[in-house]
Amino acid sequence: MAVCLFGAAGVALADAPRSEWQLSLAAGTGNIENPLNGWSEQAVSVLPSVRFRRDRFFIENLNLGYTLKEGHDFYVDLLLRPNEDGFYYQFESAHEEVSSFGLLPGRGPGSAVLDATSMERDLSFLFGPSATFITRLADISFGYFQDVSEVHYGSETHLSFSKSHRLFGGAVGWKFGAVQKSTGLVEYYYHPMGEEAAVLHFALSREFPADKVLDQYFNLHLEYPLTKRLSATAVARYDKFDLDGRNPEIMGVGSAFSWFAGLRYAIGSGR
Repeated sequence: MAVCLFGAAGVALADAPRSEWQLSLAAGTGNIENPLNGWSEQAVSVLPSVRFRRDRFFIENLNLGYTLKEGHDFYVDLLLRPNEDGFYYQFESAHEEVSSFGLLPGRGPGSAVLDATSMERDLSFLFGPSATFITRLADISFGYFQDVSEVHYGSETHLSFSKSHRLFGGAVGWKFGAVQKSTGLVEYYYHPMGEEAAVLHFALSREFPADKVLDQYFNLHLEYPLTKRLSATAVARYDKFDLDGRNPEIMGVGSAFSWFAGLRYAIGSGR
């Protein structure tokens, strides 16, 4: 899960070797903040990473892809990637008091609040094209991904700007992006189903109707080599969530911050 939350859905650049692989494991300390109501934060002590490329086929952590077209300053890929919203429901540390219908006592007579810890949601996989244009100031990526796992039949539209720079013998990389999530996706992950809300389902649907959302995020990644295979690394991610269209009893916070810092050991071709 940490790989998905921290890792960017990146690919090798157009001038990279036609065949390469890398396995790495970072050990240190970090924290993943879960925006769902009822779930606590999760500590992170290890952060694995895998990268493989052979001709046009590549694997980047949890993302599988195939390069359709590449040039000196652009590439077009087909990507199969997990939907990050599903990972929020995989956190292991949850509050113990959970009612059978996902409802807890409310703030007044006849009221109730949802508890996301009792809601079960499947992880979905999205597939679609992604185009990246390499410029001097930033690499600009655009992608459209549709659910192919028949979980919610929704979609995501991605736009991001990223760049990596050399700094004091190491490297610093940043990425700013926006993701529009369709109504079907939002309804599945951020609204109760009929059996979960019981008699309140109709009222909740009218009070908080599902709608598409536009989320934003910012990634920062620092890397400083210590030896040929060992490096100091730090990564942070800030998410800003669009609460319109989501049920506020399931996601009541508008942002989340996650980070990790430690030592990374890597093996692979070219190292």
